[in-house]
Amino acid sequence: MRVLLLSEPPDLGNYVAELFKTWGFPLVEIIGADSLPASESVEQTVILCPAGNYNRHTQESLITLAEHGATIITCLPNQHLAATAGITIESPKEVPLRLRITTHPATGVAGELLPIVGQAATWKTNPDVSVLAYLSHPGKYHDESPGIVQKRIGRGNHIALAFDLPLCVLLLRQGDPQRAEFIPEGDGCARPSHLAADIGPNDAGWLPYADLLARLLVDLVKMSLQAPVPLLSHLPAEAPGILLYSGDEDNAEVAWNEDEFTSVSNAGGRMNLYIIPIQTRSTPEDVQRYRTHNDIGPHPN
Repeated sequence: MRVLLLSEPPDLGNYVAELFKTWGFPLVEIIGADSLPASESVEQTVILCPAGNYNRHTQESLITLAEHGATIITCLPNQHLAATAGITIESPKEVPLRLRITTHPATGVAGELLPIVGQAATWKTNPDVSVLAYLSHPGKYHDESPGIVQKRIGRGNHIALAFDLPLCVLLLRQGDPQRAEFIPEGDGCARPSHLAADIGPNDAGWLPYADLLARLLVDLVKMSLQAPVPLLSHLPAEAPGILLYSGDEDNAEVAWNEDEFTSVSNAGGRMNLYIIPIQTRSTPEDVQRYRTHNDIGPHPN
C-alpha cells in the first residue's frame, strides 16, 4: 500500500501532509510530477492531488495510473481530469456553502452539514458517476450540486472534490486574511476572532468542522486502500485528547480564579489566564501565587 501526495508548489501539498499527521496517518510520501510511479505497480496506491494547474502530461499520467488500478483523489480538477471524472464544470460556486455527506459515513458527523469556504465549483455529472456528497448554500437546497464524486476508471477510481478541501480547512482554522482589521458593527476594536472565515449562519454550532473535514480526507484515503489502516496515537501517555483551557479574567473575583485553577490542577491540567491590567482585582501577590501551577499573561485591551 502506498499513499502519494502530488505536490506542485505553490500548492498546499505540505499543508495536506500536516493534516494527515494530525490524524495519526504519517505514512504519506510527497512527490513531484516527475516522480509518479510506473503504471505496472499501482495496485493499492492512492495519489492525492491538491488543487493546482497541472499540465496536460501530468493529467494524462494520473489518468493512466487510475486505469491500471490506482485511486486518484483530486480537488477542483480541470480539463482532462474533470472529463475523466465524468463531470462538467458549469461555473464557480459562491461560498460559504454546506457539505451534505450522503454515501459513506463520516467520522464525527451524524447528519450535520459541514461549512465550506475558499473555492468551489458547480458541477453536473454523467449517469455513471456516484455522488458521495452535495454542496448547497446555507438554508436553501434548490441549487444543490455534487460536492464529492467517484467514478470507476479501468481497474482504478477517481474521487473528485468540487471544492478545495485543504484551503477550506486552512481558512477555518487560521482565519481569512481578507478580514484583517475587520470590525463588525457593535464592537470597538479589531480582535483575532474577527479574522474567522465567514461561514454564514451559525447552524454548525460548536461542531469542530475544520478537524472533521481534514478527517474526511483521511477517511477517503482509508476507504480507497481497501485494507485496514491504523491511525497512530501520538498524544502523551496515550491520552485520548487534549483540552486547551484558556480565557481572560475580566474583573473576576480572586476566589473565582482560585476555584478555576484548582479544578484544572486537580484534573492534572495546566491553564493560562489573560489578565487585563485595567480590569483586574488580582494583586501582584495573587498573580505570583497563580503562577505556581499555571500560566499568566497580559491581555491588551
